[in-house]
Amino acid sequence: MKITIQEWLEERDIERRSYAVATWIPLMVNARTLEQGKPGHAGHKKESRSIESLIVPVHNRAAFKSATWHEIIRHNPHAAWADDDRFLGPQDYEGNDGKPSATYPVLVQCFETGETTIWHLLQEIELSLELLRKDDVWIRPAEDHIDVVRLSRDPNGIPNRIEIRSDHLRDYLAARKSALLIGGFVCRDAVEEEFQDLPWQHGIIERKFSGGEWDGSRQFIHEGGMPWGHSIAVLRTWRESVDPTDDVPVMPLPTEEPSYPSESYERRPTGRKLEYVQGRIWWTEWIEPAAKSPRIRRDEIDSTVPFKVGNQGEPSLSGAELEAYRGWLWFRPSVINELLKRERNEFKWHTRDTGTIGPSKVTSVHFGVNDKNLINVSAKDIARLPEWAQRVWVAHNVAPEGGLSNELHLSQNLADPASTLAPEMELLLAMRSLHQATELSFKASIFANLAPPDEIIRKIHRFHDTSFEHVCTLAKEMSKNILEKLNLDVITSNLTETNLQEAKKKQLRSLKRLSLLLDQLGYNGRDLTRPLAGISDLRQGDAHTGSSSLCESLELFGISPDSEDYLGICLKMISDTAECLRQIAIAIPAGQSPCQSINNAPPP
Repeated sequence: MKITIQEWLEERDIERRSYAVATWIPLMVNARTLEQGKPGHAGHKKESRSIESLIVPVHNRAAFKSATWHEIIRHNPHAAWADDDRFLGPQDYEGNDGKPSATYPVLVQCFETGETTIWHLLQEIELSLELLRKDDVWIRPAEDHIDVVRLSRDPNGIPNRIEIRSDHLRDYLAARKSALLIGGFVCRDAVEEEFQDLPWQHGIIERKFSGGEWDGSRQFIHEGGMPWGHSIAVLRTWRESVDPTDDVPVMPLPTEEPSYPSESYERRPTGRKLEYVQGRIWWTEWIEPAAKSPRIRRDEIDSTVPFKVGNQGEPSLSGAELEAYRGWLWFRPSVINELLKRERNEFKWHTRDTGTIGPSKVTSVHFGVNDKNLINVSAKDIARLPEWAQRVWVAHNVAPEGGLSNELHLSQNLADPASTLAPEMELLLAMRSLHQATELSFKASIFANLAPPDEIIRKIHRFHDTSFEHVCTLAKEMSKNILEKLNLDVITSNLTETNLQEAKKKQLRSLKRLSLLLDQLGYNGRDLTRPLAGISDLRQGDAHTGSSSLCESLELFGISPDSEDYLGICLKMISDTAECLRQIAIAIPAGQSPCQSINNAPPP
């Protein structure tokens, strides 16, 4: 909604604003937030903001009871100051007794030599909240890498605003037994030929309100900015006692100067008559500490995130009640992909249907997959997670269905873990076997620049299970980490001359050349690489999901094109590919070139 010039100048919006209920709290602002037109000319409009803040210990609050913005802002250089009796660091605010009585949360580093000003977050805040600075943002890795402090700059790269998330600031203040005192100033002014809709009289008007004061002014000016009707008195004086032709000119002392010639005159502005209006507001506000400090002081706070524990209308449980519950929780498989989006996620397989998953290593839990492909986790394990991690899990929480994962039951209840292996791990082992076989026989690996195993596990898993498009996404990941890693030079260098010429003539790519190599070894290369061909076909679906014929590629894995058991499809794709790579590793002749072993190959 467009506001009038009167509303803008009277700054009621600033007066009503309370940072006590804001998500982000400014620690320091020095910004030109609006500038239109040329100063002193019609059409000019400007807004400037300045905010300073102080961390005030509770025992010193009485000394700041009536403090104003003028008293909070820094009047001294942004550096240490000392004399024979005291030392004030750049973060210290000097009290009436000359001793530090409060602390600036932002340190400003200026340079007389013209380098760009630097704003530093008080190191005590950074280390206390365990923050990590990345460019102009301080994140908290232990809390899902959430942004806690952020710095803004103007178009020239000069810092102009730094703010902190309220929840984290209050945690810090609680641990420090302090409060934050904010002092702010906003100035708005404008120039026009005439402000017909502004009811102010010429001169100055004032108002006071709880926590601050405001004043406004209206006056005529000459174009350019000089007050209307005012003049400038100019006095010019000079000396004539210095002879510039002397070999060593000397300037006499003022008492030795015989006289100072001078002249004076008056300058009157000539610009046309305009109106200048201005509104200024000053205010202070206290940001109180939180009741508890779970991050720094490690205060216990009961979680309020509710989880479903039954399917008969039982109430949801949270906090201490959830931790005391002796059962398990059920989650949609989509929670796995959500957790894997986190930068420092943890994902490991222990058996075919159990593993460890979490948004980070310290927030990981033991999980199992049940017969309905739902994820089971002990309620106690979830209850012991930090609240932010619980909120990730609860979005995928469902009522119990399909019972408890059998393999999780074997591990957590019977202390007899299953001896099964996840297809995802079988795939990794098959890739390793093929790598070792080709290193031994070809003196070079058939894979080039494989990703680390942990990264492959995070990309190739059964939980691409929401739709056929996500199945195609799995195929894309398998293609990137397997097919695209095939070393074309190694495969080509081990083909016979006849097969090499055929490959060049038909411009065969790596998969076709691998099939040709297996034919050369006496195997049916096309049958053996069928799962890899299926991956290649489905991989196209990641970009062309509208093609219905892609579903027919599932037949390469022995799956009906009409199947909607997407998790089952993903498992079959991974399992068949693992077996394919294992069989290829077996087909590679140990310790000799394929060209040398053609006559000894087994029948196709």
